[in-house]
Amino acid sequence: MRFRFVVAGAHVVEVELGLLTAREVVWVDGTVVHDATSMRLSNEIPLRIDGKAATVKVGLGWNLLPTVRLTVEGRPIALEPKGKVAPSGSRADAPLAVATPLPLWGIACVAACALIPIVTLGGAIPAGIGAAGAITCIRLAKAPRWSTSRRVAGCVGVALVCWLLLAVLVGAVRR
Repeated sequence: MRFRFVVAGAHVVEVELGLLTAREVVWVDGTVVHDATSMRLSNEIPLRIDGKAATVKVGLGWNLLPTVRLTVEGRPIALEPKGKVAPSGSRADAPLAVATPLPLWGIACVAACALIPIVTLGGAIPAGIGAAGAITCIRLAKAPRWSTSRRVAGCVGVALVCWLLLAVLVGAVRR
């Protein structure tokens, strides 16, 4: 997902976060100032804009969508929503993309993954497999750039891979 901020009407800060990767890229006026991979749930990226100290804070929101906040000298800068400069007082951490509801087929795939730790009566590895599958299905089901058929196929594939991993795990434990 890409987030765009306009600072003092003169500088453009863009932040791109990978939906399925942990890559973070930050541009200031078209120049890459940060390009890294981070496995942390939230991260602070210090930078300078027009000689002033600024911080980009990235993380996941309650709805599992990435959130980004930009502050310049402690003052929050609002996102630019879809090509328009955000009015003052708008939420600085609002995602650029509009949150879309999870389709019914997506709920079915998430439920299939979430059943894994229930069927196995717990355990860290089955819980991890189920949680990773469920989160991936949520993100795939909401991916705006993919067609519905690709999203359905991706979610079903993720659920099948999770159950296949569980079968391999059970087979390895029984030996």
